[in-house]
Amino acid sequence: MNFRIATFILSIILICMISFKAIKKRTTYKKLRNYLAREQYDEFFKLIDAPLTNALYPDYNINYFKLNAYLLKEDYAKANETLEMLLRYPLKHQQRVDLVLKAFNIYVGQGKKQQAKSMLDEILNWEGDEYKPYKHDALLSYDIMILKKSNHIGELEALLDKTSGSQRGRLEYFIAVQYENAKNIQKRDEYLKRAAEDGFHHSAH
Repeated sequence: MNFRIATFILSIILICMISFKAIKKRTTYKKLRNYLAREQYDEFFKLIDAPLTNALYPDYNINYFKLNAYLLKEDYAKANETLEMLLRYPLKHQQRVDLVLKAFNIYVGQGKKQQAKSMLDEILNWEGDEYKPYKHDALLSYDIMILKKSNHIGELEALLDKTSGSQRGRLEYFIAVQYENAKNIQKRDEYLKRAAEDGFHHSAH
């Protein structure tokens, strides 16, 4: 066979293989996402553990998918086990940032003080002005949810008129928790109701 023809055929085969992989990744991701949205966990885990799925995605992505599934199932034992494994992966900086923020929120939501503090310390060590909002939010969450403080009520109430939707609901939830910390149950219930009306529902993730 002519060398040029052979090279051309091999190039076509390679392009087809790359295209197939890209299409299969998209369709597999869509199926996984839909299974989670429909709470079809058996189907999700069957697909995520399939050899083809493991060939399409790196181990980190597979386990990150599983972490989200365990959180949605409220299987926190498996979620924490998977999260600890993910935190041991060697990651690029931005991947590590995303994972640490997720881990911090999970640990705070579960009231795990030691683990949350470890993630908070890492967040506070990030260099760059772009991380200032994350540091502020993390310190706020740690104060309210872990240390059970109530000294941020005025600060958060002042922000309510500047926000809307689930973001406003999140602020209202943090205000409610502070009123609970301060033993003001009436105000706590008022803000919990407002948070729910604005579409915010607290979970460990």
